[in-house]
Amino acid sequence: MRREIIKNYNIENKIVLLKGNFKNMIKVRWTLDEAVVLLNLYFCKGGSKNISDKDLEELTNLYKNRAKRLGIIFDEKFRNCSGLRMQLGCIQYVVTNGQEGMSNCSRVFYDAYDLYKKEPEKFQQMLDNVYDKYF
Repeated sequence: MRREIIKNYNIENKIVLLKGNFKNMIKVRWTLDEAVVLLNLYFCKGGSKNISDKDLEELTNLYKNRAKRLGIIFDEKFRNCSGLRMQLGCIQYVVTNGQEGMSNCSRVFYDAYDLYKKEPEKFQQMLDNVYDKYF
């Protein structure tokens, strides 16, 4: 599959428009603050990737509100429930040191977990900041 890059950057996030079999899907890379919020949800639900659709929908709305406020271009698949479930599998892989979950993880989830373990105050501050600004 060939990917054609139409637009490389949008303020703080890299954005790629995928053509061909991807039906012009806009891919927005995960940021550390987004990863922190999802990791927190993972731990709040007992370290499980089985999170209710309601909780995931609330998180989807938070991510979309954040993107709108930051002027990030996105489409209907942006941080949807299916995608969040997949990323939860990545988080599970990171947290369990590769024993469970999906191995194709973005570096940002490793960074979020390191922040959680090594600098919990900074992790909490980042989490609070996201919820204060965008929820």
